[in-house]
Amino acid sequence: MRTLSFLLVLCGMVLGSANAAIVDITHPDDPVFGLPEDRWPSGESPRHAIDKNADTKYLNFRDGQTAGIVISPQLGTGSDKPTLVCGIAVTTGNDAPDRDPYSFELYGSNGTAEDGPWTLIASGPFIDFIRSEWPRKTSNETPIFFRNQTEYLHYRVMFPVLAGDGIFQIAEIQLLSPQQIDGWYNLFDGKTLQGWTASENKDTFSVVDGMIKAKGPRSHLFYTGPVMGANFKNFELKVDVLTKPRANSGIYFHTQYQETGWPDKGYEVQVNNSHSDWRRTAGLYAVDDVRQAPANDNEWFNMHIIVRDKHIIVKVDGEVVVDYTEPEGISQTGYPNMPGRKISSGTFAIQGHDPGSEMYFKNIYVKPLP
Repeated sequence: MRTLSFLLVLCGMVLGSANAAIVDITHPDDPVFGLPEDRWPSGESPRHAIDKNADTKYLNFRDGQTAGIVISPQLGTGSDKPTLVCGIAVTTGNDAPDRDPYSFELYGSNGTAEDGPWTLIASGPFIDFIRSEWPRKTSNETPIFFRNQTEYLHYRVMFPVLAGDGIFQIAEIQLLSPQQIDGWYNLFDGKTLQGWTASENKDTFSVVDGMIKAKGPRSHLFYTGPVMGANFKNFELKVDVLTKPRANSGIYFHTQYQETGWPDKGYEVQVNNSHSDWRRTAGLYAVDDVRQAPANDNEWFNMHIIVRDKHIIVKVDGEVVVDYTEPEGISQTGYPNMPGRKISSGTFAIQGHDPGSEMYFKNIYVKPLP
């Protein structure tokens, strides 16, 4: 079985690895049934689509109807669990390429697996299967990821277009989800910048020994990965940071990708322990500034940013440094000369400030809040 090399590199992980940011949430013991029902041979039932074995397959005679499968992920717990799916991968059967799916529709439900109601999450083609006769027992390599911010208990995957007009078959179906531990999602895999997009001067950012290094001309590294569709409102963000002497940087939240300049949208939490700019680490830049650095250069410290509605807390190594509530009216106008600096929603960004500033970031985790 060919590995999903391109697909997995996109999300900066390898399925099953200890540092994976994306995982397949299906399990061989999950409740599953096929559509249309009872239209398969006894040895090629829907359960074979999630048995982690490419030598078996799910085959459905379908009788002219659209074939599919319903899966209720349980994450190995024995009870249905809400999960956040952001991607799909499938593996072809052992024979008969004319039975391969050419497209998919993915639905989610928090009702019942049998009756829904169902919400369309994503749909699209299997480009690899369409371009050429795809190798047998082989997964698609072209990434199939999409933005989804809703957790569901049940998933229905339908295959409306096949290579041929007859029987449907598939060896494996994987529903891909950001990995979480106690509600915390890992945004950086420690190996690549996949899931992140740098603006101008992209070489300012690199990965060194499991850390994001920022050193070079002005650039900003925006999170653009699958967790929450890269759109956060209420959240907790934890980042381990190390500053070199006279370095300046920042961590933005509620921002959006911007190719040049300093990001106009969102707040900047300052990262600066000794730069000539007097505004120090943990302050909300030009809004609620900090004059005394709460951390030292050349020493790792943990920055913890908590946003609930208009309330912003910034901690350094567990100590509250900033406790700020946005005043009424700012949400409409922003601050003077900074109309985009206001509570809204958006993604995160790490700042590369200037060639003389050298910073390191690792262990980047987010916990979405209600």
